Amino acid sequence: MEPALLATEAAAHRSADSDAAASGVRVEIAYSAVWDYVSRRRQEIAEAAGAAPTAGFVIRHNRSGRDAEVDFGEARVDAVGERTKCFVFALRLAGSGTAVHRITTSCGQEASLDGHVHAIRAWVVFPVVRSATTASPRRSPG
Repeated sequence: MEPALLATEAAAHRSADSDAAASGVRVEIAYSAVWDYVSRRRQEIAEAAGAAPTAGFVIRHNRSGRDAEVDFGEARVDAVGERTKCFVFALRLAGSGTAVHRITTSCGQEASLDGHVHAIRAWVVFPVVRSATTASPRRSPG
């Protein structure tokens, strides 16, 4: 944390302490009040130094098929009258927002790879065509 910001926090406490000492009355300041003051002062100091970010947000442009988010979550499943701890594999395409979920008994590397394979198979968009010379299906070249 920058020295100016640390000094701001200390100044907030000193100001309250000196006011209390001058009046002879014990004053308790809520943590949230100090937090609000320090947050406001940090922004003012940053603006004065020319380092303040402008208010706004960043729009993410996710191209289809370029970005995906993968995670495991914990789940409890009632199976055969017994509660069992399982894991939910989730793979979400950022471009379209579509997702595939799979319940696994672990969240290790093998479960992660199986989840990826399952998701890719669920999202296959290339049609399967039969070759005239073979009876086995092959993927058409996209």
